[in-house]
Amino acid sequence: MDFELSLFIWCNIFSPICWLISIYILRNDKNQFVFYIANVLLIIFFGYLIFALKTFTTKYDEHGLQTILCFLEYLIIHSFLQLFFALYMRHKNIKKTKNAN
Repeated sequence: MDFELSLFIWCNIFSPICWLISIYILRNDKNQFVFYIANVLLIIFFGYLIFALKTFTTKYDEHGLQTILCFLEYLIIHSFLQLFFALYMRHKNIKKTKNAN
């Protein structure tokens, strides 16, 4: 198996794990609802861009596989960025509570 395929498979395995970890990290945050709504809106927006407008595909995509892979890559990148954002918000909240005391 070549490196790109194995990397894609591992990223597909770890992206739901990153998503669950970010939900767990932000479970007590006061802006948790805004975080979820923003994520759902981003997924809907990029899904519309990729599937309806076909902005990220070439004209030689007969079966739509490139469109599906593009959406999967977006979900992978989104879940990793979501985890980093959740870690940042957690660090910011911990820092804020230490300064308040």
